[in-house]
Amino acid sequence: MAHPPRKINPSPYNHLEELQQFQRIKRRDAAAFDALFCAYHARLCSFSYAIVKSSETAKEIVQTLFQKLWEDAGNLQIKTSVKAYLYQSVRNLSIDYLRQQRSRRTYIADEEAGPEPASPENLEELIHNKQLVSVVQESVEKLPERCKLIFRMYWEEGLSRREIAAVLNLSPKTVETQMGRALKALRKHLTPYLSSVLILRFFVA
Repeated sequence: MAHPPRKINPSPYNHLEELQQFQRIKRRDAAAFDALFCAYHARLCSFSYAIVKSSETAKEIVQTLFQKLWEDAGNLQIKTSVKAYLYQSVRNLSIDYLRQQRSRRTYIADEEAGPEPASPENLEELIHNKQLVSVVQESVEKLPERCKLIFRMYWEEGLSRREIAAVLNLSPKTVETQMGRALKALRKHLTPYLSSVLILRFFVA
């Protein structure tokens, strides 16, 4: 069963701390590797599951990633953030799995649309309103695959727009467009459940 979107805590490390942690892993520091594993394992499994739709497969994909990370850390050069590298690697492994199964997800197809003003912060209190959780969940499930993936990466995984663009190999403009489309759809579905005061507070730019 799909879970309602939620804003989770950000990465336990800032960018500099992540890079320092990775340098320790490159020096075969098992404690640093275990800390990184614990920090991201569940998040990456959730991200992979959103693509492959199989809990067991998602766990295997993430396990493969961390095994490769430990074995090849000495040769890896991370040009973005460690978090973006992990998510991009899981995405690639998940898509490779789908290709092997001949069932690539429709979100891979490029969907372009006119930009919409994206202001997800204005929806945070609304999304956390327990009375609207089921409505939000249903609305998110109705989003196109790419919109849904990007929206969940922002709200559930805590990635920034720039990190999402790097992970999905998209331009920041495309990420902004897809976020706008997602928010427009959510406004449309949720407006009937809100008072005029809430509408003005949450949806009027």
